[in-house]
Amino acid sequence: MNPISQLQGVEDALLLLGRLDESDRRWILEHLPAAAKARLAGNVGSDDLNSRLAMADAEQVVEILHAEPAWLVHAVMSAGEWPWKAEVLERLPATLRMEAASLGRRGVTLAKPAVELLLRSVSERIGSQTAKGRELPFDSFVSDFARRMDR
Repeated sequence: MNPISQLQGVEDALLLLGRLDESDRRWILEHLPAAAKARLAGNVGSDDLNSRLAMADAEQVVEILHAEPAWLVHAVMSAGEWPWKAEVLERLPATLRMEAASLGRRGVTLAKPAVELLLRSVSERIGSQTAKGRELPFDSFVSDFARRMDR
């Protein structure tokens, strides 16, 4: 019997994702529905802010950052190697992108506590957006994923 077909829930899905190559894991996370990512992120651990943000949906991040100042956008984008980074930058207003890029070229940075505060705020806003959105049954998603892997 295929071990993937025996997935019992979020914990098993996280274990499976953890065993995958980084590029495979990133591809799967980029294609998960927002509610599924939120469910995974909620089980990663409350101290793992970067993991929660890495699982964010690009559309949610764009919605949060599009009206923020360039220094904030630059701080969030340069704080990690986000799987959604390219898509978010592409979808932000051109002037905001250019101003944020200019800050990067000049080497502008914020203190680590300030960046962590910003990231925590973005993560909370993503969490509140997901909670308001339509909940998708994650367990059925995992089962469907397992069935496709068996083919």
